[in-house]
Amino acid sequence: MMYAKFLPVKNGVAIILLMIASTIQLPTQLSAKDRVEWITIFIHGTFGLNQAISTQTFKTLLFGRITASPYQQKIAQLRENQDLFHNQAISYLSLKRISDVQMRDQDSGAALFAFLYEQAQQYTQPSRTAYYTFGWSGLLSSEKRYIEARILYEQIIQELETYSHKPKIRVVAYSHGGNVALNLAAVADKTNIPFFVDELILLGTPIQPSTEYLICSPLFKKTYLFFSKNDIVQCIDCFNQGRPSSFSKRCFCSSKLYNLPNNLTQIEIRIQKKHPIANKPRFKTAPKHIEFWFFNWLQGTDGWYRPYFYLNPLPLAIFVPILTQTINRYTNNKTIKNPCKEFILTIDLAQESCSVKEKNCSHKSRYPGISHALFDTAKEIAWGYKEKYNLPA
Repeated sequence: MMYAKFLPVKNGVAIILLMIASTIQLPTQLSAKDRVEWITIFIHGTFGLNQAISTQTFKTLLFGRITASPYQQKIAQLRENQDLFHNQAISYLSLKRISDVQMRDQDSGAALFAFLYEQAQQYTQPSRTAYYTFGWSGLLSSEKRYIEARILYEQIIQELETYSHKPKIRVVAYSHGGNVALNLAAVADKTNIPFFVDELILLGTPIQPSTEYLICSPLFKKTYLFFSKNDIVQCIDCFNQGRPSSFSKRCFCSSKLYNLPNNLTQIEIRIQKKHPIANKPRFKTAPKHIEFWFFNWLQGTDGWYRPYFYLNPLPLAIFVPILTQTINRYTNNKTIKNPCKEFILTIDLAQESCSVKEKNCSHKSRYPGISHALFDTAKEIAWGYKEKYNLPA
């Protein structure tokens, strides 16, 4: 310290500060989990019903006698089929983290799905996100979905304990996976909610009386329901709580017991027709049920993904970050006349845009949409995955 008096004051102060700083213990480098801002959980829907369908299966579903039934055994066998893990965001049972290495190598359909979803996410609002799948039985049973929701609820709490901070939670759920997600509100501790779902995104979820009211739960901070009028599957489930009931619906509706919450937004998805399809004069561009979630690796067998669908071979779900951003831009800048917040969002791939209008309203607003660069890159990566695993065309 003696030589400080022979130096200019500014330099002397700098040396003293450096000496003090050298004695301070700097924090260790932040771990990957410390940097996570969001947790995104993908929840698949039911599966295998078309392969297990029979008179016996119908009776099983009709009377809700699922446990130890041939139907349950068949679905359990299908769940072990490795082909299942190539077609969608699905993994083994329970909450599973998709590591950064898996995403980079795209070693499964879930990893590919998460990688492409992340590209769209970074395109809109860059954030550090950890991706998970929640695997459940996939049985067509409201009772089983409630049980699965309890497992998910407990596993989310356990997983959050491994983080040094509290990341936001996003749940992206397809078909009846959406009802698993809604049931989180049914099993939650109403007096002490340990976490909130900051964004609940439902894709083609059959809306049923047993879970419809749960949309009002404070557990869900913001909810988006995406549906298509070309999706017939969403509206044909009549098995509710182990007994026949009215068919499922496309949208949530208010009732005498509750009003829909202000944080719910319901969006009908359409795709602008680019050009006529040869031999398909009545081709409907809006997505079918499977095109919301699946890659096109099973077309022509039991997949029903149309080879001439404009997003082929991609699922619509990977572009959800762009679609939700578009809706948010509209709702943040407009006075909403529709109290139910029902919108029609049209994707125009040729013009790289999305147009939004309120239901029963003619005025449209146009925003930037899916860019050609993002779309072409995603398709190239997906086709590369198909070739890598020699999947059927």
